[in-house]
Amino acid sequence: MSTYLSGGVRPEPRYTLAYTLDSGPVAKAGLRAAAVEKVGAVLARAAGRGEAWDIAVRDFAGADVTDAFACFND
Repeated sequence: MSTYLSGGVRPEPRYTLAYTLDSGPVAKAGLRAAAVEKVGAVLARAAGRGEAWDIAVRDFAGADVTDAFACFND
């Protein structure tokens, strides 16, 4: 989804979701915020069971924005 701003349409931000499982590190790039929330909810539950760790969400510039997502703030 895009957001209309004066002067044109701005694309929805994309994020990289990185985490580690027993099988090794995983990174999913180019995710929209809704996808981060959906996958993040599953990861948060897995982390509670000790099955996932080192979960981080980074924006396009590489800044850590994990705390900006509700699924990681319970």
